[in-house]
Amino acid sequence: TINAPKFTAYIDTQPTVNWKLGMTLLAMGDRDRFDADANGNYSGAQGAVKSYELVNLTTSYQLGNTKLYGGIENVLNEDYYPGRSQSYTYTGYNLKGRGRAVNMGVNYTF
Repeated sequence: TINAPKFTAYIDTQPTVNWKLGMTLLAMGDRDRFDADANGNYSGAQGAVKSYELVNLTTSYQLGNTKLYGGIENVLNEDYYPGRSQSYTYTGYNLKGRGRAVNMGVNYTF
């Protein structure tokens, strides 16, 4: 398999001793290296891949023994199929990527 080009960048910062922020950018490039058959179908993992970009944000804050955290996945609510879902022609692999998702939580250390 020849994968589509992929770029990932991370930025993490700590504005205060207790507060952390992070951002991730994932950019998947196009891949159209293989020819489809006469019916327009690809075989195996040779399907074309269309590009997409994802931005994720994370944060956490430490309060003594308690850590509050949260994040937003797919901040821009990109409508996409992950690279593997696009390239695999096998049944069951063609699933859309996750839309925007928010997570929050609390950790307490005893």
